[in-house]
Amino acid sequence: MLHSDTDSKVYVHCSAGQNRFPNIVWLYLTSVGLPPEYGIKLISSARLDAVPGHEAMVPKGSSLIEEIQRFGKETLQTVYSHVLSIK
Repeated sequence: MLHSDTDSKVYVHCSAGQNRFPNIVWLYLTSVGLPPEYGIKLISSARLDAVPGHEAMVPKGSSLIEEIQRFGKETLQTVYSHVLSIK
């Protein structure tokens, strides 16, 4: 898994790189514990025309962020509980 190797690199591409790619990366970062607001700032500073968290893809009031965070935490606990001290 990517987050187990600090030297891992991932190439994510879509035709324009403004909505799909930033949202996939943002949701991944959120799932592994990065606060959503920080993920938006991180991606937006790396690619100025990127729109992570775009309302068309993640509607306001959607439970998607909470579901992603819960899924990520459960996955990390299951896969890496012997390596990480996750509670």
